[in-house]
Amino acid sequence: MTILISKEKLMGFKSLEELWVLTSESFSDRILSYEEIHYILFLCRGIWHYQNPEKPTADFPHARIGDICFDGYAQIDKALAYNRLRHIFTDQLYRMLRNDHRSLHIDRVITSNSATSIMHAGQDICRMIGKGCQLGTTKIDETGAAVWDGKMTKAAYVLQLGRQIFDLTEDRKALRAVNPDQSFAPVSLVMTHMGPMTSLEGVPFITLLHMPNVRTYPSSECPYCKVGSPTHDPRFSQGWFNLKG
Repeated sequence: MTILISKEKLMGFKSLEELWVLTSESFSDRILSYEEIHYILFLCRGIWHYQNPEKPTADFPHARIGDICFDGYAQIDKALAYNRLRHIFTDQLYRMLRNDHRSLHIDRVITSNSATSIMHAGQDICRMIGKGCQLGTTKIDETGAAVWDGKMTKAAYVLQLGRQIFDLTEDRKALRAVNPDQSFAPVSLVMTHMGPMTSLEGVPFITLLHMPNVRTYPSSECPYCKVGSPTHDPRFSQGWFNLKG
């Protein structure tokens, strides 16, 4: 018998271990709010904020991905590493996709091989789409850029999945470098998004967690960089450790 979990009950959990009672069916009656996803990640130690954003100092590091700096970050891999939570998150994403695009045909789900967790999430999405949908992954080259070396016709309809919008942008560049006229779905899936809501080339994306109060800056304008605050890439384990301690 499935026991539905209310927002009040979920927000009352005090430890990571309490999350192990959850399954996708625990939320079959609803879509989780940003607040609930944030709280699950908090219990997984997957949330970071700059200690005092109003007083930048060289004493505290901040996050940087590419040329963009952040004063907060949600490390989705901390939750995706647990199969139970990954299944919940991918089920939620898929249901949001079908709520908005019930009959959308998808040939391929494309994500990055930069983390095993997001590849497994891509497999989950493919399985739920069914109908011969295949997973494709970009690779990271020695310069840190995404590269696509797979085979795919430009007519294949592609749904992108990323940990954040930076992944979507880089993966799309990689695909277009091989197939300039590649066909993309009119929506993308992104696990988390920090800062103001945007779109990808005018195409909306569906996200599990939006953190609008996180401030983002081009590195040339970043107040933390200007005072000598060290930067770390929060997508990778060493960078995350340097931020969280």
